Amino acid sequence: MLFIINLALSASPGETGYNYIKLDSGNRAIAMGGAYAGVSEDIISLYYNPAGLAHLAGRQFYFLYRSWLFGTDYMTLAYSQKFNEYFYFGLGFLYFSLPEVNHIDYLGVETGQVLSGNDYTFIVSLAGDVFEKIRLGINFKLLNEAFVNTENHSIVFDIGLLREFYSTPSDSITAGLVLQNWNTKFSVDPDNPVPVNLKLGAEYTAYKDFTLNFDINKQIDLGLRYNIGAEYKIMNMVALRAGYKIGYDLESFTFGLGFDSHNLYKKAIFTVDYSLTSLDFLSQSQNISLKIRF
Repeated sequence: MLFIINLALSASPGETGYNYIKLDSGNRAIAMGGAYAGVSEDIISLYYNPAGLAHLAGRQFYFLYRSWLFGTDYMTLAYSQKFNEYFYFGLGFLYFSLPEVNHIDYLGVETGQVLSGNDYTFIVSLAGDVFEKIRLGINFKLLNEAFVNTENHSIVFDIGLLREFYSTPSDSITAGLVLQNWNTKFSVDPDNPVPVNLKLGAEYTAYKDFTLNFDINKQIDLGLRYNIGAEYKIMNMVALRAGYKIGYDLESFTFGLGFDSHNLYKKAIFTVDYSLTSLDFLSQSQNISLKIRF
């Protein structure tokens, strides 16, 4: 991973395609400012650091719907489970849609053409232990971007590591390193490069109830960006979350709530999460998600 870091940091601002995959894909992560590279044992780690899928509790299903800017919609689906004694696997799907608008030429005259766009990503993930206290995960991703009569495809992958530095029944410290959307010249259109991203993150958990996360991101077409998030659990059923993003054009403060039914049902555990993201002067993004563990 260190060998290809320098290759992942070599584009100018605004020169990438597939910009929909820059959006956060997990509601807990959204509420915590997108700081999730050091998190483990959660299905939405598939979108942040695939090594976090290792040691998942049972099978998990996840659904998120996001109402984004200017009538755009963003949907996330994921499923994961233990594959055998050593490995865990996951499947993910992202879908981003643009609202239909009438095309207007440079003279201000409607041409009669209706513009629309639909983008999606399929993900296959595999994770497991490679050494004591070290986990490795990899995602294979098929990207599709379509607008009007133009359509682009790319095959990329993520590779992530998680290292557990300290662990007791109540406290823990983990760190993660992940390279996202890496590709070769044979699997991507050079005129429409993907937003390769290098991410370093850490998570500190105290007394099982309080979690503090911190991420550093370097994307090929952007400068350094920072994500900070915190979570506090009440009776292990209600979670209060907040986060802050530094270096982003629109996003800054994030907030969220989570409700876990693990004390109510024995066979399946339902988790409902809500998040609110401030988009400065433009708007706010409100999101709701459902996670089922069984």
